[in-house]
Amino acid sequence: MYSEQAIGFLKDHLQDQPSLEEIAAHVHLSPYHFQRIFTRWAGISIYYGSHHSPFGKYLHHNQERTSYIASILFQPDSFKPLSLLVRGTNFQLKVWEALLKIPFGGIVSYQTIAEYVKNPKGLQAVGSAIGKNPVAYLIPCHRVIKNQPC
Repeated sequence: MYSEQAIGFLKDHLQDQPSLEEIAAHVHLSPYHFQRIFTRWAGISIYYGSHHSPFGKYLHHNQERTSYIASILFQPDSFKPLSLLVRGTNFQLKVWEALLKIPFGGIVSYQTIAEYVKNPKGLQAVGSAIGKNPVAYLIPCHRVIKNQPC
């Protein structure tokens, strides 16, 4: 309930970029309590700022806190390391690791990924694991094609 009200408030006041205190006041909670509830519900903290990405402009609450992450995610020439926690089966993790080995701008076939994970006949399993990739922009599943180009 609080989260729905907060999200509605953020949508209505998008251009104003309300502070945590203003959002919390709107849902009649202290900033500390609201932050805890929202983080538990959404799995993230409330910080936002406006950044450009390959998908267009996007909004995060605190420009200063989010600019480092934005520079890692959306500037491919920055080559800054980023730690991710992704959950999947051992096989899925191996496939996603293989996807991370694809050079920026490169493409590979399902067969190449299957061979990398030591399951050369498991094309369907590889395709299924690729389809379950939870962060497609960061783990580049869009660089895998049916057949290797000639």
